[in-house]
Amino acid sequence: MTTITNNKLPEWRTALDKCVENYQSTRAWYEENRDSPAALDDMERAEDQLANFVKKCGFSIVLGLLDEIDELQELRHSCLALRGEIEDVQAQLYEAENRNNADDEELQERRKADSAEPLAWTDEEELRDLRAVGFCEMFSVEPISKDADIRRVIPLYRHAQPTLVVPPAIEPDYEVIKSILPTANPDEYACCIAADMWNACRAAMLQGKTSAVRAPKSGEVSCG
Repeated sequence: MTTITNNKLPEWRTALDKCVENYQSTRAWYEENRDSPAALDDMERAEDQLANFVKKCGFSIVLGLLDEIDELQELRHSCLALRGEIEDVQAQLYEAENRNNADDEELQERRKADSAEPLAWTDEEELRDLRAVGFCEMFSVEPISKDADIRRVIPLYRHAQPTLVVPPAIEPDYEVIKSILPTANPDEYACCIAADMWNACRAAMLQGKTSAVRAPKSGEVSCG
């Protein structure tokens, strides 16, 4: 395939450009001097020169233009492929940004938990019991007792909680309820009950977001 550049054009293209340029300038001269026989003669010679060149080199011109079309098609395909790669990179960056945002939220929650006051205290013996029998005691006051070794007292903190996602409220709409119920054809009563249950759970979740965490009372059992 012939590669066309500004610095190195094929011979026929250079000659064609000269003929066209000569024709255009001669025609402009003729348009301004229509009453001049010399302008008319120049115009006719320029037309003949261009026509003879096209007649002589027409086949080469067609082949050259086809090569240029092929080159433009390849360039277009390359641009489309590059655009696809750019879109893939953008999607990866968007996904990475979302992951970073999620990690930042989790880190903030962990920092909140680390900076919070202990919920309770225990000691090494209780933790050994927890590992052995799945049972231990936690105490809501410090120190555990007046005889406790402060070096063995272990504060307990609430672990970082994931961000609670509360779903939107729903109406007893047939199509909506149908998508969440195990039965394929719920009746009107089932739709109403399902909507009430959904919204009741949602209300409990909203209330849970604002409820303070209760510290266990002295002597309460923590499940293992």
